[in-house]
Amino acid sequence: MKYTLIRKTIVIFTVFLLLASCGKPERHSGKLTSHIPETATIILKIPNPQAFFNSLKNNDFLKDNTLLPPDLKEKIEVLKILENKSEALLCIQKETDSTYNFAYLSRDILPDSIPGWNARKSPQSSTPFREFTSKDQHIFSALTDSISILSSSKSLIDESLSLQVNNSENFQKMFSLSEGSTQTSLFLKNNKFNPKNPLLNIKDNLSKTEKWTMYDLNLSPGELLLSGIVSETDSLVVEEVPPFVKHSPAITPSTFKGMLALSPQNFSAQRDSITPEIRELLAVTDEIAIIFTETYDAAAFHTFDTEMAENAFSSSAVLHSNFRDHNIYKITPLQPFEETLPPFGLGKAVSYYTALNDFIVLSDQPEALTDLISQYQNKSTLAFQKFFKQLLESLPDAASTLAVASDSHFKELLFDKIVSRNLQQASFTKTESFPYLVIQALNEQRFTHTNIAMRKPGTSTTTQGISEKFNIALDADIALPPQWVTNHRNKRNEIVVQDVENNLYLISDKGKVLWKKKLNSPILGSINQVDLYKNGKLQLAFALEDGIYIVDRNGNDVSPFPVKVDHPITKGLAVFDYDHNKKYRFFITQNNTVVPFNSEGKRVSGFVFKGTSSAIINPPKHIRLGNRDYIVVQEENGTLHLLHRTGRNRVQVKGKINFSGNEVYPYKNKFTTTNASGDLVQVDEQGRLNSISLELDGEHGIYATSKTLATMSDNIFTVKTNKYELDYGIYTKPEIFYIDNKIYVAITDMQAKKVYIFDSNAKLMGNSPVYGTSAIDLRKGSNGGLEFVTQGEKDKLISYRM
Repeated sequence: MKYTLIRKTIVIFTVFLLLASCGKPERHSGKLTSHIPETATIILKIPNPQAFFNSLKNNDFLKDNTLLPPDLKEKIEVLKILENKSEALLCIQKETDSTYNFAYLSRDILPDSIPGWNARKSPQSSTPFREFTSKDQHIFSALTDSISILSSSKSLIDESLSLQVNNSENFQKMFSLSEGSTQTSLFLKNNKFNPKNPLLNIKDNLSKTEKWTMYDLNLSPGELLLSGIVSETDSLVVEEVPPFVKHSPAITPSTFKGMLALSPQNFSAQRDSITPEIRELLAVTDEIAIIFTETYDAAAFHTFDTEMAENAFSSSAVLHSNFRDHNIYKITPLQPFEETLPPFGLGKAVSYYTALNDFIVLSDQPEALTDLISQYQNKSTLAFQKFFKQLLESLPDAASTLAVASDSHFKELLFDKIVSRNLQQASFTKTESFPYLVIQALNEQRFTHTNIAMRKPGTSTTTQGISEKFNIALDADIALPPQWVTNHRNKRNEIVVQDVENNLYLISDKGKVLWKKKLNSPILGSINQVDLYKNGKLQLAFALEDGIYIVDRNGNDVSPFPVKVDHPITKGLAVFDYDHNKKYRFFITQNNTVVPFNSEGKRVSGFVFKGTSSAIINPPKHIRLGNRDYIVVQEENGTLHLLHRTGRNRVQVKGKINFSGNEVYPYKNKFTTTNASGDLVQVDEQGRLNSISLELDGEHGIYATSKTLATMSDNIFTVKTNKYELDYGIYTKPEIFYIDNKIYVAITDMQAKKVYIFDSNAKLMGNSPVYGTSAIDLRKGSNGGLEFVTQGEKDKLISYRM
């Protein structure tokens, strides 16, 4: 059973997550849960607050819909003053229908002041606290048991500091399910939502016993997944309902507004109120679909004996008509499941039925049945909608209940039910970009495993070829353009990027911020991946001005790094693996010297290169020609050094090069670059130098592989001998990507904010150019297609798929 999937689905709760809740406190245990306020009704357990708040800000659904009341949203803004590095509990108290308060429990260091706020210490008490005021807002902070508490309410902070403990047994059991999880978990106290029948209007007759619901939240820019466990209440049936195969989408027309699929056991408590005909029909049924459209409602029973199922209506059935070889019968009007219809459907009694393969379909009008027959025969049903099938791939294969909404009003009604008790100011009116809301439940013993999911399809930037996968905003403007790295656990692509406040981010291929790490300065050059311990686990290696840093995929430093240096590093880190055996050499540049370090973080002994007489203009580069290795160093005065691994001179270049600033490449078995005059300059292994006029301008850019040369000069892009004339602009140097034996060349017009992707014949790929403001990084995606990342606006990165 895919219970981890079950815990993925409630994004909408996610917002209101922030609204939050909690339990009670014990004073000297040092546990966050011991300081949960008793009156909290929403609690968020946040293992990685930085990632969570970034995901919350960048989720497309939450940008357009109101889950956080303005009052609470404004109050929570103060959490930005914390570093948000440690696991936290966000506890939310509903004071009135429009007033909410929060208590934030963590081990972050509390500030002594807040810019723009007045501060004062509380009178002497057993646990002193600070009060901050700004206009009509008040924030309270206290430290107890090494736990920091920040709250918008004096009464809430008093509860958190209280010696009393009142975490119920039910809460403790639900909370234990989140232990060890890296996902944010949402806990709701006495929520009325019933996943076993999400259309049912549950009266406020919940048990007096405290009951908690737990959901794990998975947020990415285009997806909301909330999955978890709902404990049964006394007002609901405590009966395990076996899972069923999802037949209902096959009979649901693509024009539907909403659909609810149930097992017959879901109606066991209402068996006495169901008509004899429906009761007899349920005996040979394994799944019921209640279908809502703009003009009619229908009920479809998936049977394992259609002939026996039709016997339920034998006493009153009269042939009405025949449509495409299917008889439509008129029957005595019935109310099959009255309680599930208002306010969702028309709520009329059914008077007609037809048999359609393994389904018995009922409605109040014969036209509804003819439409269902047509849609079924034409395969124009939900089961054949490509995006719906993709959405189901993230959910378990079977369930006891399945609800799907496609109509905005229908989705809004379901959302209102989901948050009806805990949040009354939510607004879900902008759901068009998310085609389906899916609610899935699996009943087991005294718990119901629940999934709530919404996903946004990739939005095509034009009509074909390249489409936007997601775009997200960082907490500050981008400093180091985004690039791909590999997740060694699942081999999927992930993104690293740094902002101007020196925060390094790791972001999933779905746009979810996995973590944010504060560095002490900008990264020089690009980020490399290494397998330092030769065990298949990859780390990120990069240079800052003060040293070499290597961090693991969780953002933690990897011993023995960082390695600090006495003099500033001036160029990006160069990582060499000469023999592809993971015996790495990490080269740093310090103005006019290069220094190699080994995997133990120690300087490599025996490297004899004494440095250059002028500044080094590019990081050192490893090039192999034939079976010989060369370390290439470009000097500002025009000297090209071609070194042995040991640092001694391997080839004496016969002449100097007035370097253009472009790197050296191993093009056509020669060391190849360009000079400031726009000539192609090549050096062979005997040190002989040759120049070829390319008539490139002074600001040109080049990139080369062993057989392919690409240049960008003025507005002329060239790859091999093929040319493409562009509009005049400010272009990045071309970059060649060799993927699955195909060449792709990318350039970006920084002025017009356009990304161009060409093939080896200088022909534009797909519908490029597309929007972008930096050089791109192109890779093969997990689905077999191509993906690239680039910068968008100053603080945004964009992921595209091809």
